[in-house]
Amino acid sequence: MPLMETIPLAWVQIIEGACVIDILHQCMQIDTKRDTVAVFNRINRKATEQYQRFFESSFKPLPLAS
Repeated sequence: MPLMETIPLAWVQIIEGACVIDILHQCMQIDTKRDTVAVFNRINRKATEQYQRFFESSFKPLPLAS
């Protein structure tokens, strides 16, 4: 599994990039977790919140997986 240290530090300095870093980190950990639905739901929720915050506040999210 790639280490967080391999992700360029410049991305962390951009506030919009923090979400991408978090999502990448969660994707790297998927193989080690059994409940991948919960991981993908967290990724969906995080990405939706950030998209609404920075790009389109009226965006309606898709239903989460069950």
